[in-house]
Amino acid sequence: MAGGVIVSIGEGMYDSLWGNVQGPMKVFLETTYEGARKAQLTIWEKIFKPFQLDSHNATIATSGSLGLFEDVGQNGNYPNTQLGDGFHMLLAAETWKLAVYISQEMMEDKLTFAMKNEGKQLLDSYIRTRNNFFMGMLKSALQGKDYVSVLKNRYSTKTMDGVNLFATNHKLANSKKTVSNAFSNAFSKDALDKVSTEMQNMVDDNGEIIGLVPDTIIIPNTAKAKDEVFGILGAHNDPNTPAGNRYNYQFGNWDVLVIPWLNDLVAADGSYPWILMDSNYNESNYGAIDVERIPLAITSDKDRNNDANRWAGRARFGGAFGNFRAFAAGGLDFGTAA
Repeated sequence: MAGGVIVSIGEGMYDSLWGNVQGPMKVFLETTYEGARKAQLTIWEKIFKPFQLDSHNATIATSGSLGLFEDVGQNGNYPNTQLGDGFHMLLAAETWKLAVYISQEMMEDKLTFAMKNEGKQLLDSYIRTRNNFFMGMLKSALQGKDYVSVLKNRYSTKTMDGVNLFATNHKLANSKKTVSNAFSNAFSKDALDKVSTEMQNMVDDNGEIIGLVPDTIIIPNTAKAKDEVFGILGAHNDPNTPAGNRYNYQFGNWDVLVIPWLNDLVAADGSYPWILMDSNYNESNYGAIDVERIPLAITSDKDRNNDANRWAGRARFGGAFGNFRAFAAGGLDFGTAA
């Protein structure tokens, strides 16, 4: 997550009953922010990469590949080439707010520990809000949904080609062909071989091989999922060949992200969806995007209606899936067999 937390104290607060607590609370919140970002609660940062907005919105786009260099001989002219037109997507950030109130009675009774706890809860809530938002986007995409709902609002899970992140009919901007990154195969050594190969053979909008190198597997946090995935990845020899010496070429090639927030998608028989990600392509080609506009800002002021000290948090962020090629998924009931 880019940046930290910005804490500001309202005019006149240092001159009130609350004056003695403003400075210490400001320092407490600023130094506690990083601690509130527990590794498990910010695992989405490994998937959704930051895109900083400098205005209300910005446009990203895909493109095809340039033609190849040509041997033109001595003093030859430069061949002309250009990128094909790609798909476009508009990114925007929403405004998120929450406030916590510390009563005047709490201050009068000098319940400093309680005041610090109220402030820490505001930080914790912000981290959980971001985590739930991004994990919700990922879950909806795995369910084949076009959006994720947060209270009364909907946020799109469609990619730049106008199709859901995981789909069998992704469009190519400069070709009538379609490609798939949604597969039905339950996780196994054979399925990992096939789906990773499909991903490695993925093409750009001009139909040219990209050269993807998937390096990350994303799974729910169940004993079955972990046993199967780590059992295969940790086997030096092919786990499908008893007492054999056939080499398992998947050995040592993968990082694994275990995400409890995907557990809702595990079926009654224990089957589960699983995702492959090319982490480098994802970061450099707008795969999963953390749209950032304004970092968390906390302001302290006095509520004239009840004399409480209000600590109000405000941030502007959003999320999007841009280029579907960064991902492929298996175990999907709407997918095809690889």
